[in-house]
Amino acid sequence: MREKEAFGAKRVLDGKSGKVSYFDINAPERQGIALISRLPFSIKVMIENLLRNVDGDQVLPENIVAMARWQPEPGEKGRRGPLPGHRTSRDAC
Repeated sequence: MREKEAFGAKRVLDGKSGKVSYFDINAPERQGIALISRLPFSIKVMIENLLRNVDGDQVLPENIVAMARWQPEPGEKGRRGPLPGHRTSRDAC
C-alpha cells in the first residue's frame, strides 16, 4: 500500500474539465475504524487534511485512526467561557 492511499480514501471524479482527485473522509468508517459521520465538522476537516497529507513520515495512518477516534473530554459538553461583557472589577461601574 502506498502511504498516499491510506484506507483507500483517494477518489477520482471525471468531469467536463477533466479528472479531479479528492480524499473521502468516510473511507476509514467503511473499514470499521470509527464513526466519522458522527464527529464534529472541525474534526472531519482535520481528518481530511491528514488523509491528504499521509506520507509515512510526518503523517501516518495511525494519526488518522487517533483523530477518527477522538472523544470529547468528560464535562466538556455545555462548558462556556466568560461572557465578553462581564465585569471583572468593582471599579468598572
